[in-house]
Amino acid sequence: MQTKFLTALRTLLFFAATLPAVYAQNSDEEAIRKLISNETEMWLDRNAEAWSASFVHEPYLTWTVTNGGDPGDVVTMRGWEALKGFMMNWFEGETAEFAKEMRKSKMTNDHWNIQIRGNVAFVAFEQRVENDEKKTKVSSTETRVCEKRDGAWKIAMQTTLADFKDATPPIRTNY
Repeated sequence: MQTKFLTALRTLLFFAATLPAVYAQNSDEEAIRKLISNETEMWLDRNAEAWSASFVHEPYLTWTVTNGGDPGDVVTMRGWEALKGFMMNWFEGETAEFAKEMRKSKMTNDHWNIQIRGNVAFVAFEQRVENDEKKTKVSSTETRVCEKRDGAWKIAMQTTLADFKDATPPIRTNY
């Protein structure tokens, strides 16, 4: 009887000890998902100040995306200053119509894989953008490396790779 009690007590203490770590992991995962969602929303809103708050402002920041306009078009920015300069041109340029069209699209993020190691997180997910009005759809494989600074997650690396082959209409017809 005493052995069963001690086993039950040990089990209870084990779960009580691990619960804060599980809760912290879940709240960090939610914070990272929210960071990524907010970054996209601020980009679509062309809100440069709020968008820039999503990123570390460091020389080691890396941002790589396939453009989707031309097959094989890849844009890579290394360092916050390079990305900021590139994106300020986008925010201030003739992009209002593009942003308006993107707002008409349904954007979903699925198949999340978030691995947190201390103050660094590896994040991978699939993003799907569909516009019924224009009968378009495209999926992309998204990765982020995030770091936690002063209690808040920030993006240190972003990679967006569009699936050119299965896009509707096809972005690239020959492989």
